[in-house]
Amino acid sequence: MKPKYYTKSGNHPDDVINKVKTFINELQKVQEKYLNDLMDDLNLKNDILDDWIFDYVFNEDSDIEEMFTEYLEDRGKNYEDFVKKN
Repeated sequence: MKPKYYTKSGNHPDDVINKVKTFINELQKVQEKYLNDLMDDLNLKNDILDDWIFDYVFNEDSDIEEMFTEYLEDRGKNYEDFVKKN
């Protein structure tokens, strides 16, 4: 590849693309670990709430200060209904 096709910083495109790809894959593993640890820590009856938590964590605007329980209530759900009774 000719140098004029290299990045602004003088790197080969494959090198910087692979670096970002590696970082994104590592980030995904960290996200999955955090989400799995959260789900393990919650005392839930079943996996029904998983979809709601996933949606709240990954799709809700973080600038809006709505708590998860409020998020559920806005959708006609009640967090306590998903928790195991001891």
